[in-house]
Amino acid sequence: MGVGQNVLFANTTGNANTALGYNALQVNTTGSFNIAIGPLAGAALTTGDSNIDIGNPGVAGEAQTIRIGFEGLQIGTYIAGISGVTVPSGISVIVDNNGHLGTTTSSKRFKKDIKPMGQSSELLFGLNPVTFHYTEAIDRAGTPQFGLVAEDVEKVNPDLIVRDKDGKAYSAVMSR
Repeated sequence: MGVGQNVLFANTTGNANTALGYNALQVNTTGSFNIAIGPLAGAALTTGDSNIDIGNPGVAGEAQTIRIGFEGLQIGTYIAGISGVTVPSGISVIVDNNGHLGTTTSSKRFKKDIKPMGQSSELLFGLNPVTFHYTEAIDRAGTPQFGLVAEDVEKVNPDLIVRDKDGKAYSAVMSR
Protein backbone atom coordinates (compact mmCIF):
# COMPACT_ATOMS: atom_id res chain seq x y z
CA MET A 1 0.00 0.00 0.00
CA GLY A 2 1.38 3.41 -0.87
CA VAL A 3 0.17 6.95 -0.38
CA GLY A 4 2.17 9.87 -1.81
CA GLN A 5 4.14 10.87 -4.88
CA ASN A 6 6.62 8.24 -6.18
CA VAL A 7 6.00 5.82 -3.30
CA LEU A 8 7.10 2.26 -4.10
CA PHE A 9 8.13 3.65 -7.51
CA ALA A 10 10.67 0.90 -8.35
CA ASN A 11 8.84 -1.98 -6.66
CA THR A 12 8.91 -5.13 -8.79
CA THR A 13 8.29 -8.18 -6.60
CA GLY A 14 8.31 -6.77 -3.07
CA ASN A 15 5.04 -7.31 -1.23
CA ALA A 16 3.24 -6.35 1.97
CA ASN A 17 5.02 -2.97 2.10
CA THR A 18 3.45 0.18 3.53
CA ALA A 19 4.74 3.55 2.29
CA LEU A 20 3.31 6.92 3.30
CA GLY A 21 4.93 10.18 2.18
CA TYR A 22 6.73 11.76 -0.75
CA ASN A 23 9.24 9.24 -2.27
CA ALA A 24 8.76 6.75 0.56
CA LEU A 25 10.33 3.38 -0.38
CA GLN A 26 10.99 4.85 -3.84
CA VAL A 27 13.90 2.53 -4.79
CA ASN A 28 12.64 -0.59 -3.03
CA THR A 29 12.52 -3.33 -5.65
CA THR A 30 12.15 -6.70 -3.96
CA GLY A 31 12.04 -5.92 -0.24
CA SER A 32 8.91 -7.05 1.58
CA PHE A 33 7.14 -6.31 4.87
CA ASN A 34 8.68 -2.82 5.12
CA ILE A 35 7.00 0.22 6.66
CA ALA A 36 8.08 3.75 5.67
CA ILE A 37 6.38 6.86 7.02
CA GLY A 38 7.35 10.42 6.08
CA PRO A 39 8.94 12.22 3.15
CA LEU A 40 11.87 10.15 1.79
CA ALA A 41 11.29 7.52 4.48
CA GLY A 42 12.92 4.28 3.38
CA ALA A 43 14.11 6.08 0.23
CA ALA A 44 17.50 4.29 0.30
CA LEU A 45 16.06 0.87 1.06
CA THR A 46 16.40 -1.39 -1.99
CA THR A 47 15.97 -5.06 -1.15
CA GLY A 48 15.78 -5.49 2.62
CA ASP A 49 12.82 -7.04 4.41
CA SER A 50 10.98 -6.23 7.64
CA ASN A 51 12.29 -2.69 8.21
CA ILE A 52 10.51 0.25 9.81
CA ASP A 53 11.76 3.66 8.69
CA ILE A 54 10.03 6.68 10.17
CA GLY A 55 11.47 9.96 8.92
CA ASN A 56 14.67 8.12 7.95
CA PRO A 57 15.87 7.03 4.49
CA GLY A 58 17.13 3.67 5.75
CA VAL A 59 20.11 1.79 4.33
CA ALA A 60 20.19 -0.14 1.03
CA GLY A 61 19.77 -3.88 1.58
CA GLU A 62 19.23 -3.51 5.32
CA ALA A 63 16.88 -5.99 7.01
CA GLN A 64 14.97 -6.24 10.29
CA THR A 65 15.96 -2.74 11.45
CA ILE A 66 13.98 0.15 12.95
CA ARG A 67 15.20 3.68 12.20
CA ILE A 68 13.39 6.74 13.55
CA GLY A 69 14.47 10.28 12.67
CA PHE A 70 17.40 11.55 10.66
CA GLU A 71 20.86 12.12 12.18
CA GLY A 72 21.61 15.84 12.28
CA LEU A 73 17.99 16.82 11.68
CA GLN A 74 16.63 15.59 15.00
CA ILE A 75 18.86 16.37 17.96
CA GLY A 76 16.83 14.88 20.80
CA THR A 77 14.66 11.85 21.48
CA TYR A 78 11.87 11.87 24.01
CA ILE A 79 9.87 8.78 24.79
CA ALA A 80 7.41 9.16 27.64
CA GLY A 81 7.49 6.67 30.46
CA ILE A 82 11.21 5.78 30.26
CA SER A 83 13.35 8.51 31.79
CA GLY A 84 13.31 8.39 35.57
CA VAL A 85 11.38 5.11 35.61
CA THR A 86 13.79 2.63 37.17
CA VAL A 87 12.88 -1.05 37.17
CA PRO A 88 14.35 -3.29 39.85
CA SER A 89 15.62 -6.07 37.59
CA GLY A 90 16.37 -6.91 33.98
CA ILE A 91 19.04 -5.94 31.47
CA SER A 92 20.13 -2.33 31.04
CA VAL A 93 19.56 -0.75 27.64
CA ILE A 94 22.37 1.41 26.33
CA VAL A 95 22.74 3.76 23.39
CA ASP A 96 25.99 3.99 21.42
CA ASN A 97 27.31 7.15 19.78
CA ASN A 98 25.41 6.31 16.57
CA GLY A 99 22.06 6.09 18.33
CA HIS A 100 22.01 2.28 18.22
CA LEU A 101 20.04 0.82 21.11
CA GLY A 102 21.12 -2.45 22.64
CA THR A 103 22.18 -4.36 25.72
CA THR A 104 25.52 -5.64 26.95
CA THR A 105 26.41 -9.08 28.18
CA SER A 106 28.99 -10.33 30.63
CA SER A 107 28.96 -13.96 29.43
CA LYS A 108 32.32 -15.30 28.31
CA ARG A 109 30.73 -16.93 25.27
CA PHE A 110 30.53 -13.46 23.68
CA LYS A 111 34.10 -12.38 24.53
CA LYS A 112 37.58 -13.10 23.25
CA ASP A 113 41.11 -12.22 24.33
CA ILE A 114 40.08 -12.33 28.01
CA LYS A 115 43.07 -11.39 30.20
CA PRO A 116 43.62 -10.31 33.81
CA MET A 117 43.73 -6.53 34.24
CA GLY A 118 46.87 -6.63 36.37
CA GLN A 119 47.76 -3.33 38.06
CA SER A 120 44.93 -1.45 36.33
CA SER A 121 42.42 -3.48 38.35
CA GLU A 122 43.47 -1.57 41.49
CA LEU A 123 40.82 1.00 40.54
CA LEU A 124 38.21 -1.67 41.23
CA PHE A 125 39.45 -2.13 44.80
CA GLY A 126 38.35 1.42 45.52
CA LEU A 127 34.74 0.52 44.72
CA ASN A 128 32.41 -0.45 47.52
CA PRO A 129 29.69 -2.94 46.47
CA VAL A 130 26.56 -2.70 48.64
CA THR A 131 23.24 -4.40 49.16
CA PHE A 132 20.13 -2.20 49.09
CA HIS A 133 16.45 -1.83 48.29
CA TYR A 134 15.12 0.81 45.91
CA THR A 135 12.65 3.28 47.39
CA GLU A 136 8.98 2.34 47.15
CA ALA A 137 8.52 4.90 44.38
CA ILE A 138 10.79 2.70 42.20
CA ASP A 139 10.08 -0.80 43.53
CA ARG A 140 6.99 -1.33 45.67
CA ALA A 141 7.88 -5.00 46.16
CA GLY A 142 11.20 -4.09 47.82
CA THR A 143 13.26 -6.55 45.80
CA PRO A 144 16.72 -7.03 47.38
CA GLN A 145 19.47 -5.60 45.16
CA PHE A 146 23.23 -5.43 45.08
CA GLY A 147 25.54 -3.15 43.15
CA LEU A 148 27.33 0.16 43.38
CA VAL A 149 26.31 3.66 44.44
CA ALA A 150 26.97 6.16 41.65
CA GLU A 151 28.26 8.85 44.02
CA ASP A 152 30.79 6.39 45.49
CA VAL A 153 32.00 5.37 42.02
CA GLU A 154 32.30 9.06 41.10
CA LYS A 155 34.84 9.53 43.93
CA VAL A 156 36.98 6.69 42.53
CA ASN A 157 36.68 7.65 38.83
CA PRO A 158 34.27 10.33 37.52
CA ASP A 159 34.63 8.89 33.99
CA LEU A 160 32.59 5.87 35.09
CA ILE A 161 29.48 7.95 35.80
CA VAL A 162 26.43 8.82 33.73
CA ARG A 163 24.90 12.10 34.82
CA ASP A 164 21.30 13.27 34.78
CA LYS A 165 20.10 16.45 33.07
CA ASP A 166 21.11 18.48 36.14
CA GLY A 167 24.67 17.11 36.07
CA LYS A 168 24.20 14.93 39.15
CA ALA A 169 25.59 11.37 39.30
CA TYR A 170 22.83 9.05 38.06
CA SER A 171 24.37 5.67 37.26
CA ALA A 172 27.71 3.90 37.18
CA VAL A 173 28.99 2.57 33.87
CA MET A 174 31.25 -0.43 34.38
CA SER A 175 32.05 -1.28 30.76
CA ARG A 176 34.40 0.96 28.78
